Amino acid sequence: ALMWSGAVLPAFRRRGVHQALLAARLALAHERGATAAAFKTTAGSPAEHSAAKLGFARTGLRRRVHGR
Repeated sequence: ALMWSGAVLPAFRRRGVHQALLAARLALAHERGATAAAFKTTAGSPAEHSAAKLGFARTGLRRRVHGR
């Protein structure tokens, strides 16, 4: 399962909502047969922290190159 594009409204942040949503999405993917999952996020972001609490580990870092 590839996880991307998750957001929480500002009024509901810092309450575990993102982590709960991610956990629910993982459960649904598992029910549908997924045996592995990947999560793309910004390094050090609150989303990365939520994913880490669910057992995700950073496996790579993609850097953006900006032209002149």
